[in-house]
Amino acid sequence: KRFEYFQHQFEDVTRNDFSKLGKIFVDRQGTLWLITSSGVLQKQINSSYTFKKLENITNSSTLFQSTNNAIFIGTYGSGLYRIDVKNKDTVQILKQEHKNLNSYDFVQYKNKVLASTSNGVLEIDQDNTYTFKAISETTNFSAFAKTSKALFLGSYGKGLFYKDSLGSEFKPFLGFENFSLPNDLNIQDVLADSSGQLWVATYGKGVYLINFDQQVIQHFVANKTNPYALHYNDVLSLYEDFTGTVWLGTDGAGLSFYDKDLTKFNVLTENQVPSNIHIDVIRAITVHNGVIWIGTSGEGLTSIDLKTQQYKTLTAENSGLLGNRIMSLQQDATGIWIGHQDHGLQFMDNSGKVTSHNDTKAFTIWKLLPASNDKLWLCTRNHGLILFDKEKGVETVYNSENSNLTTNNIRTVEKGANGNLWIGTEQDGLFVLNQNTKVIKAIDEIPDKIKSLFFSDGILWIGTNGNGLKGYTTSTGEILQKTIDDGLPNNVIYGILPGNKNELWLSSNKGITKIDKTNFNIDNYSNYEGLQAFEFNTGAYYKDEKGTLYFGGLQGLNWFNPNQLTYNTVKPKTVITNFEIFAKPHEMEQNQVFSSDQNTMTFTFSSLHFSQPDRNQYKYQLVNHDPDWISSGNNNIAHYTNLSPGNYTFKVISSNYDGVWNENATTYSFTIRNPWYLSTLALLCYMLLVIVIALGIYRYLKWRWQMKMQLDFEHQETQRLKKLDELKTRLYTNISHEFRTPLTLITGPIENQLAKQDISLQDKKELTMVKTSSERLLDLVNQMLELAKVDSGHIKLKVKKGNLSLFLKQLLETFHYKAQEKNLQLVVSINKLDEAWFDRDIVEKVVSNLLSNAIKYAPEASVIQFDAIKNNHVLVLSVSNETHSETLNNLGKLFKRFYQDNELSDGVGVGLALVKELVNLNRGTILASSAG
Repeated sequence: KRFEYFQHQFEDVTRNDFSKLGKIFVDRQGTLWLITSSGVLQKQINSSYTFKKLENITNSSTLFQSTNNAIFIGTYGSGLYRIDVKNKDTVQILKQEHKNLNSYDFVQYKNKVLASTSNGVLEIDQDNTYTFKAISETTNFSAFAKTSKALFLGSYGKGLFYKDSLGSEFKPFLGFENFSLPNDLNIQDVLADSSGQLWVATYGKGVYLINFDQQVIQHFVANKTNPYALHYNDVLSLYEDFTGTVWLGTDGAGLSFYDKDLTKFNVLTENQVPSNIHIDVIRAITVHNGVIWIGTSGEGLTSIDLKTQQYKTLTAENSGLLGNRIMSLQQDATGIWIGHQDHGLQFMDNSGKVTSHNDTKAFTIWKLLPASNDKLWLCTRNHGLILFDKEKGVETVYNSENSNLTTNNIRTVEKGANGNLWIGTEQDGLFVLNQNTKVIKAIDEIPDKIKSLFFSDGILWIGTNGNGLKGYTTSTGEILQKTIDDGLPNNVIYGILPGNKNELWLSSNKGITKIDKTNFNIDNYSNYEGLQAFEFNTGAYYKDEKGTLYFGGLQGLNWFNPNQLTYNTVKPKTVITNFEIFAKPHEMEQNQVFSSDQNTMTFTFSSLHFSQPDRNQYKYQLVNHDPDWISSGNNNIAHYTNLSPGNYTFKVISSNYDGVWNENATTYSFTIRNPWYLSTLALLCYMLLVIVIALGIYRYLKWRWQMKMQLDFEHQETQRLKKLDELKTRLYTNISHEFRTPLTLITGPIENQLAKQDISLQDKKELTMVKTSSERLLDLVNQMLELAKVDSGHIKLKVKKGNLSLFLKQLLETFHYKAQEKNLQLVVSINKLDEAWFDRDIVEKVVSNLLSNAIKYAPEASVIQFDAIKNNHVLVLSVSNETHSETLNNLGKLFKRFYQDNELSDGVGVGLALVKELVNLNRGTILASSAG
C-alpha cells in the first residue's frame, strides 16, 4: 500500500493542533468535522480550508451522524452532546452521575445509537434515553464498524470484538487460520470500507487490514526508508470518503491517506533497498530470466528479483566488470551484453561469468541493438556505428571517414522497413543506412539532437533533446511535432516505448507521458502517480516480453503494464462554496432576483475529491452570457462583471485527478432586474415619446416640404423677375445709348446758336430752354449708363492720393450757384480732410447727385447743409435739407431704382440709386433719416 502525507496549511489552526487528529468526519450536508487538541473544528468543503471552532465543547473524542441527521459528539470526561443540524441546538444527553465518562465512538444499530465508552456500550434511544451494557470484564471500548459479516468493536488493550447477526453478545475476533490478530491491541478506530474490508487503527502498532473474503490480514507499519509506507505507528482515526480514499489521522504525524487508484506505477528507489544496493542514476535496463538488470552511472550493475526480493550490485571491485558506468544493456538467451563508458563491450553469461572484447576496449557504447541472433549494432561515442559479430568481434564500422555520416557520436539506432536502419546522432540529426546497398543518407529535415528512436507503422518516432517528440513518415517525409505547446510536460524526450496498440509512452525531464497515436491526446504522469522522481535518463527505458514497461531515472526505477493500470472512475460532486457580489459574501438561494446594480459576481466552487485537490479540473458556464463551457484548469473561481439584466444559470462541473468528469452540473439560477429606466412603465413612456417625436418629425418634414415648394416657387419667381430686370436694364441701356448720340448732336448746334450776337431774346430764351432740357436729358442718360456699368461690374475703384478737402470745395462751387438760383442757402462744413486716398469720379458723382437732389426738392428760402468729416479713417458725408412731409413717409424708398414721389418728383428715380451702388462699391453705407 502507498500512504501519502496530506500537506495543507490551515488558516486558523496551528500546525501543532493539526498534527494531532482524533477524528475525521464529513456529514451528509458536506461539512468536514475534525477532532483536534483544540476542540471540534468544522468547515464547509472548499479550497480555503478555513475552519470554525465549536464553543463550549471541550475534550472532544468522537463524532457521529445518526440516520435522522443528528450529530453526536463524545468527549473525554465532559459529557455527551447531540446537535440538531437544522436549528443548530446542542443538547447534553448524559445525567450528572455519568457526565465524567469517556465516549469514544458511535454506531447506528437498528433503531438505536450505540456509543463505546469507558463504562461499556451505551445504547441511546431516539428520545435521548440511554442504558449501559457490559461486555465480559472489558469495559473500555474505542470504536465501532459494521460490515456485511458483523458489527465490530475495538477496545483499548483487549483487541477486537464482533457480534454477528445471529449473536446477541460481542465476542473476541482473533483472525483466520493462517492470519492471526493479536488480542492485546490498543485499538483507536475501526473502519469498514466500501470493498468490505476492515481497517483497524492501533496505538503503537500501525494499521491492520482484514480481508474477509480472502481471509487475509495485512499489517502496515512505519518505515523511514520507504516514502510511501505508513508515516507513523500511532494511528488515532480512520475515515473513507465517497471516492474510496481512506484517511488516517495520527498522533503526531498529521493526516495521511490511501487512494488505491492514485498509484499507477511500481516504484523502487534507493531508500527502499539495502544500503549496498545501488539503483540511482539509471542509464540502462533489461530483463533476463525474470530478473531486472539496471546499469547505473558510476555504481555498477544491479540485479533485482521481485519475486524473491533479492538484490545484488556488481561493480568493478567485486566482479569482472571493467568499469562502473554502464551505458547500455542487451540480453539474449545466453546472457547479457554490457556496454560501458570508455571500457567497451562485455558479456555476462547465465552463470555470471564476465568476458571482455578487446577490439572495443576503449569505446563508450551508448546503445546495443540486435542486428540478428549472432550480431549486434553498437552505437558509440566518437567511433561511429559498429556491426559486431558475437563470435568474431567487430565486423563493419560506419564513420565520418568512410560514409556520409558527419559525426562519429551515434546516440541510438532503430530498425525500420525495407532493411533500413535509422541512426540518431547526438549533434547532427538523423541518418538512414540502407543495409542492402550499405549507403548512408542524411535526413536534412531532422537536424535535431536525438535521444531515442522508435519505428512503427511507417512512422519513425524521434525523441529529441529540446524539440519534443517528432513523427517522421518515412515514405513521404511528412513531419509531425509535439511539444510543450501541445501538452507535453517537457521538450526533452529520453525514451519511447509502445504500450497498447495505439499508445506511445515517453520518459522526459518532467515525468512520464502517454500519447494516443490516433487522436494525439496527451496524458502526463508525475510524482503523484508514484514516479521515482520527475527526471528520467537517457537510454533508461525497456519493454519486456510480457508487455511491462520500465523507465529509469535519477532516483530509481518505475515499471508498469499499460494493460493493468487502474484509474479512479469516481465522478466527483461539485459544490459552490462561496458567492460574492462586489467582493462581499452573499447568501445563495435558487432563483434569486438581484437589482441592476448587483451585477458583478464571483463564484467559488470545489470538487469533493480530496486526495489530490490541486489536480481536480473545472469547467463552468453562465448560461445566457458564456457561449460555451469555459475550461479553467484547477482554478476554482469564476468572476463576472457588469452583467446585463436578464435570466442566468451558473453551471459548474469538475473532474478527479484522473480526468474523469461528472457531467451532472451543479447549477444556480438567478435574475438581474432591469434598471428603472428599462421598466415596463418606462418602456411605455418611451414608446409614447417615440410616437410624439415621430409625429413631430412628420409634421416638421411636411412643413419643410411645403417650405421647399414655396422657396422653389419664390426662386423661380425671383429668377423671372431677375430676367425681367435684366431685360429692362438692357432696354434702358440700349435706349440710353440711342438717346445719348442725338442729345450730343443737339447740344452742339444749340450752343452755337446761343453764341451768336444777333439772336433775339425770345429765340435765346427758347434755345436756352432746349439746351437745359437736352443737358438734363443727357445727364439722366449718363446716370442710367453708369448704373448699368455698376450692375455689370465694369466700374472699378481707381483711388489716388489727393487733397480731399480742396477737391470737395471746388466741386461745391457749382452748387452754390445752383442754390442761389432757387433762393437757397448752401452751408458747407469740411473738417480734418487733407490728404486721402479716394476715387475722384465716384466721390464727384456721389456728392453731385446728393446735392442735386437736395437742391431739387428743397423749398425756396430754405437751408441745405453739407458736412464732410473724417471719423476713424472713414469719410462721413452728410447732406440735409428741408422737404415736404409727404417725402418723410417714404425715406426708405429713396435709394430704390426708378422710385418716384408722385406728388413731388418729375424724375425717373435713377440718381440716388446710382449713389447707393457707388457707395457700396466703396464698401460704404448710405441711409436717409429725418430729424423728426
